[in-house]
Amino acid sequence: MKRGVPFKLFIAFALAVVFGLAAFFSGYLASQYATNRSPASIPRVYDFSHLSGSDLLAAAKERLLQPAKISGQGALQGLQLGHFLVKNKDGLIVEACEVYDKIELEFVAVGMAVNGEPPRMIVRGPCQASDDDNFIDPVLVDARKILAAEPEDQDFDLSEDGSGELTFTNVSDSWPREWILNSIRLYNKSGKEIRADSSDIKRHVGKNLTIDWTQ
Repeated sequence: MKRGVPFKLFIAFALAVVFGLAAFFSGYLASQYATNRSPASIPRVYDFSHLSGSDLLAAAKERLLQPAKISGQGALQGLQLGHFLVKNKDGLIVEACEVYDKIELEFVAVGMAVNGEPPRMIVRGPCQASDDDNFIDPVLVDARKILAAEPEDQDFDLSEDGSGELTFTNVSDSWPREWILNSIRLYNKSGKEIRADSSDIKRHVGKNLTIDWTQ
């Protein structure tokens, strides 16, 4: 009878150890799953979470630009870009737009110049996935609002909530009707960015991406 108490204590201690180890390994496996999971709708070939620095920049430029196209027609047009996966600050694999939540596009006018410099159109808006997560939703520009205004350097709101804006510089006495993509930038408020210039566009697209308001 005297040996019963120590035996019960031993059993209680052993059970506590077993349950403690089980809890530890459950938590570990859950954290590993969270770290290694990725949005299933984007192919693994576009998972750049293992890349950083110049390697990430090169892969991101290629992915953004190779499927790039002008979306929409007539007065309402925008640029659609390819989407990809990256690792966020917590080590989770997420869509690029969750890390780089803003987008900036620069277009230059075709066949026009003021003091040797073309008019420029800067489009800014939220970076967000389209209905197909493989692509970034285009920030649409409504030409009707612009062409109805006096041609001059000025800003326009692209959305009622102020999430998108349009800036024109170096405008002369008439609005240009054709605009060629000159650069793109994904960025966030902390200063992280992915930028592609005209040489990157030429390399990965091989043709001009043009918003055309003459249609």
